[in-house]
Formats: sequence, structure tokens, C-alpha cells
Amino acid sequence: MPGGTRDRTPRQPTSRPGASEPPASRSRAPLRVTHRLARILSARSPYNRAHDAPVCTSSPLSQGRRDDGLLRVVVDDWVNALVSRHTAALSRPEFLKAVRALSARYVESRAQLSSRSPIDSAGKRAAFGGFYAPLHFLIVRSIVREVARDSRPRRLIDLGCGTGVAAAAWASDLLSSPAISAVDLNSWALDEARWNCRQLGLACRTQRTSLVDALAREVASPSPGLVEAGVVCAWSVNELAASDRARTWELLLQAHRLGAHVLVVEPLALSAVPWWQSWTNSLIALGGRSDEWRFAPDLPAALSQLDQAAGFRRDHLTARSLWLEGVGTPPPLANRRSTT
Repeated sequence: MPGGTRDRTPRQPTSRPGASEPPASRSRAPLRVTHRLARILSARSPYNRAHDAPVCTSSPLSQGRRDDGLLRVVVDDWVNALVSRHTAALSRPEFLKAVRALSARYVESRAQLSSRSPIDSAGKRAAFGGFYAPLHFLIVRSIVREVARDSRPRRLIDLGCGTGVAAAAWASDLLSSPAISAVDLNSWALDEARWNCRQLGLACRTQRTSLVDALAREVASPSPGLVEAGVVCAWSVNELAASDRARTWELLLQAHRLGAHVLVVEPLALSAVPWWQSWTNSLIALGGRSDEWRFAPDLPAALSQLDQAAGFRRDHLTARSLWLEGVGTPPPLANRRSTT
């Protein structure tokens, strides 16, 4: 998996401060994340009700954070369960065809994303949840280890969350599990976000609404609602209409002024994010950073096999990111795991 000094090969940053169909198959894969790690740690993963979000401070994921080997056990087992969940109702050729079709949808029909969901069929939803979601998890976790080393959010807000893996990846690098608020308009995606968080022992509350409306409510909420919170938009802003995208940026800057850490992750290709430079200019003026990333693709075995079978020649996991450290962030203490 990306992460740790032996796995990272980041590209030099571009700039730095001062430098409605039914859901995918419901067949229940064995809860191998919980069971296997329990044998190692004698710990049980707390299972959260769908809309109940107590702060979870002891889970397989939080135990695994203290050791890269155990963390890999947790993530590998989660990926195995995830792949099993989404391939159960499809033959292998059908699943791989859906993986390639979804990739083509994002590349060839990107202009339609603001008006037509890319996951508008059962096959594409399976590909999104069982293949692209764990890739996104690995990318975000690697980015967080680079840019958010000193952040200690007690709450994560995942806007346009998809399957919830961006917040889960950020949470995987904190010693105390934060509460997660996952926001999306797609009910299937929210169901997946809850499933993924349960598998990883994370507390998650979901909201079915637009990311713009959810962020506006957060900004309008009484202080200290966004103090020690992390706001993440991962592969979601590029799908917004221009007016919603502009409003989102205004609200993200307001959230930062109210104390929130802000992380935006998007595809590396500038053709997908023609607005990136204007956001970067505003962010650098506030002391943030803009980066391009290329991480070594040390994939879990199940994911690596699918990647090769789909015909991809993946030399790196790539993305670009924007990061703003929360205003008034306390000095770093013991809530970050070491990656050295």
C-alpha cells in the first residue's frame, strides 16, 4: 500500500506556501476485517447503527494504526470483503467490463457528469464500489500522510462522499477515530459509506443532500462546529456545475476561517479540473499548498489482480490535492501515527 517512506514517490509539488436501480449485491462477505484482526489483537470491532455516530476510540483500524503491519492486515481484509461484495452478482468478465466502462465514462463523457450520474447501472456501481473506491482510499491515505501530518481532527466531513473512503482513509491515519459525517445525493453511495465504515470500525452518520447545501449548513452552525474538524472533497468538485463549484469554494474558505482543515483531491489530469489554477492561487495566498502526486502502487493482492485483468498498466497512483491547515490548530501532540 502507498504510505511509509519506502512506498512514497511523490512528484514535486506544483506550488507550496513560500516555496435509481437496486444497490449492488447484498450478499454478505465474511467480516474478515473484524474476525482476523480479533485473533491478533483480541479486540472486537464496534458495529454502528446506520445513523448513530458515537465517537469510536477502539477498533481494528485504531489498533492497526499503531503498526503498519497490522494496518495492512485491516486494509487488505477490508479490500477482500469489498471485492467479494461487489463481484458476487457478476461474472468476472462482466465485472471487468464494468470497470473499463466506468473509466471510459469519466474520460470520454466528463462533460455530462454534472447532469448524469456515472454510476447509473448496477455494473458501474459494482465497479465503483469494488475497484475504484479502494484505489481512492489508498491515494487519500498517502496524501494525508504527506500534507496533514500535524492535523488531529475529531470530526471528518466527507462532501460528495461516494462510498465514504476519503474520510475513512483520513481516519486511518489518526490514533483516535473521529466521527464521520458523509454527504451525498446518491442513496446507494451512502449505503456503501455506512458499510465501509462498519467494516473498518468507524463511526459514520450519513446525510442525503447536496454537498453545497450541507457545507452551507456547517458554515452557518454555531461555533465551535468546525473547530478541529476536517472537511474533505475527493473526486467530487469536478462533477459540479460551474455555479455550484464557485459556491463550494467560497464555503470551503469560510469553513477554514471557522477553524476547519480543508482537503480537496482531484484527478491529476488538468483537463478534468480547468478551474484548478484559480483555486490554487487563492489557497496559496492563505498559506495553503497545492501538490501533484505519484505514489507507488503497492496494491492489496485482490485489487492488484483485478487491475491487471482489466488491462491497466498502473505504474503509479496519481492525484492532485489542495490543503489548508485549520486556523488556530493546536501544536502537534500524540494523535498522529508515525510513518518513519
